[in-house]
Amino acid sequence: MKLKKSIVAAAALGMALVASQARADLDISVFASKQNVSLVEAAGAITLAEMLGLDATLVVSTGKSLGVSVYDLGPAFVMSSHCGVPVPDLWHKHKKGRGWGIIAKDHGIHPGAFNKTRVWLDRAHDNDVYSALWGNMLYSRYGVPYADVSRWRASGIQWGDMVIAVTIAKDRGVKPDVVFTSWKKSKDWNKVWKEHPGKGKTDDFPGKGKGGS
Repeated sequence: MKLKKSIVAAAALGMALVASQARADLDISVFASKQNVSLVEAAGAITLAEMLGLDATLVVSTGKSLGVSVYDLGPAFVMSSHCGVPVPDLWHKHKKGRGWGIIAKDHGIHPGAFNKTRVWLDRAHDNDVYSALWGNMLYSRYGVPYADVSRWRASGIQWGDMVIAVTIAKDRGVKPDVVFTSWKKSKDWNKVWKEHPGKGKTDDFPGKGKGGS
């Protein structure tokens, strides 16, 4: 019940994630190969970059330098875009035990960046912050209903798996649940990419990758 509330609540969070101006879609498979990351990691980096007006290559390289998935670094990128503090500095504070909500308050980030009240920032668990961030991105960029996000999370699907699934679904013109049905047979996104050919089809893929936390 708590999980469902935290994800559904993301609909009203009003996160200040401003999409960058329209630009040519990056071919995720090509980008993944060039950056030597999984399709899952590439999809997350591109999504973050487009929502925050960043360079996807910078997002990937930052994650690599810290040895952290872009899905775990998401809150740091959002906060950095608001307060100007480098992502590595924010991550190191989190690594030392500071919750994302507390870190946001420490840097004077307006409560509207994550929620309408500072009380939420004070009490937010990290899972609430991740739900707010990635749930909002899935809705804002792909139009995925929060009810679907809640259902997928309740079944144990990770954020990265959601992002790559809806990316493939959008590119191939199918529903995300159709993509998930294919994925559950192999748990290999490279195979799923081949099984649903579309404009981004390629036979050159990096490793399987993991779906974030």
